[in-house]
Amino acid sequence: MESLIRLLLGVILCMCAAVLIHTVVVTPEMAQTSAGRFLGFVINTGCLHVGILFVVHRFLKQQSIGWSAGFGLNKNGWGRAIVRGMVIGLLIAPLVMALQAGCHWLFTQAEVKAPRQEVVTTLVQTVQWDQRIYFGFIAIVIAPVVEEIMFRGVMYPALKYRGYGAAAVWGSAIIFAMMHGNLLSLIPLTLLGLLLIALYEWSGNLLTPIFAHSTFNAVNFALITFGQQWLKEIPGAS
Repeated sequence: MESLIRLLLGVILCMCAAVLIHTVVVTPEMAQTSAGRFLGFVINTGCLHVGILFVVHRFLKQQSIGWSAGFGLNKNGWGRAIVRGMVIGLLIAPLVMALQAGCHWLFTQAEVKAPRQEVVTTLVQTVQWDQRIYFGFIAIVIAPVVEEIMFRGVMYPALKYRGYGAAAVWGSAIIFAMMHGNLLSLIPLTLLGLLLIALYEWSGNLLTPIFAHSTFNAVNFALITFGQQWLKEIPGAS
């Protein structure tokens, strides 16, 4: 448990470092421009993702566990795990997005203002293709790997094996949703987190939820990039 607490503190420190560097480098004037917002995105993703991988590596080393053994990467074969993840990712994307649209409708009826995620707004306003490629690489490749390692690979089993089953399931799913920093997406992303936990339990191989998450993000990225007119109906999608 002490190692887990240190890991969580390490993640918090990474977030604080990202905020600090962002504040120093990106001035308020820059933050109003697309270039400034993109620079902020690079700083945030760099600090957070690299930092999480480092603290997870330290955590596994302290537990004397290798990456493959710790996350079942060799279980049932890579090919099967990847194909399962991609197929299920395509299946759950419409479900989560429908819930997103429902939440948006409820917020509208209640006259509650819930803006898009900052990263979605930045991507929509980005017109340079090299920047969009970077966005896609982070969303489809890096973020699913880092987030699945952190939430499904470490946080969930660490709490579960210590007898905190309900806290493991709901805590890891809700914190995963909260990390995206958007009220409108809280319930849909919590559902996504729960589905990814179930997928990990079913497959025993972290590659399956990683590729499901990656496919889900790829669908959303394609809609934001190529279908912005349609996306206006569900402005919180991410």
